[in-house]
Amino acid sequence: MRLTSTQPTVFNNVIQAAQRFSGALTGNRPVRLQQAEEILPIAEDTFNDRPYKIAIGGYLDQPEGYNRNRVGNFLRQLIRKLRPEKVGLITSPTTLPESIDVLTTEISQKMNVPVCYMTSERYANKINPDQLPENVSVAKFLEQPKHIFPNNPEYAWATILGSSVLIPTGGRAATVTDWVKAVQTGDHAIVLLDNKNIKDPAWDPMAQKPLNGVRYILEQSRAFLNGEPLPHPEYEGFTRNFLETHREIIESQVTSVPLSDDAQVAFSAERASQFIRKKVGATRPETMAMAV
Repeated sequence: MRLTSTQPTVFNNVIQAAQRFSGALTGNRPVRLQQAEEILPIAEDTFNDRPYKIAIGGYLDQPEGYNRNRVGNFLRQLIRKLRPEKVGLITSPTTLPESIDVLTTEISQKMNVPVCYMTSERYANKINPDQLPENVSVAKFLEQPKHIFPNNPEYAWATILGSSVLIPTGGRAATVTDWVKAVQTGDHAIVLLDNKNIKDPAWDPMAQKPLNGVRYILEQSRAFLNGEPLPHPEYEGFTRNFLETHREIIESQVTSVPLSDDAQVAFSAERASQFIRKKVGATRPETMAMAV
């Protein structure tokens, strides 16, 4: 059917919006992958022999009590302590201005640290370079391939397979499932940022899933390690059986650092860097009690 000028413009608007999205995504160098394992040679090529391949997770928005600048200062100090030439970053290419993804992009550009972008089809429509803040180079962002998986489980596994370190800076239910996957690998160094100022409780009884992912992990793990009943319902793979099966790994490969105050940034960055250097590359490191 040929559209004429007398016909409604709604259909035209939809087509134009789709064309803009398609064109923007093409400009963003999309690389569509089907299985998580496909990220392995890509990550190896991106990072070469850099040992600290850090997957950074967190919020798309900023809940009450979250301090984005403090998180950024922590990450910058951590990378300096690990040495930028030994670090690579993994994040999503979504461009929501308040997101941890944009913060990671900014840090990678300013500190000249390579970044490997990956996401799922569900979030591909949130890639819009026009949203990037002025301190982020759109040209550099567009140069980087955006690896897009068909669904969230493949995307989540790809994030873990491509990394050696997981740092949840916040986040909700996805933070919990990412943590479970990283623990299951048995060889990740996992550093949880503990910000007690975030007002969200660990569990959302209405949605029946974690609302404050880091707090949920810490409260469930603390209770388990102390021999107490779990304070919250189990969520997907995070069960008592999981905790029992992976207790040795949790005690060895997981720690938390405080980040509720600016005065804690330097201390926490130093402690995290020591933990990561000690754990990455070790076959089965000696137990270092989880700081919860």
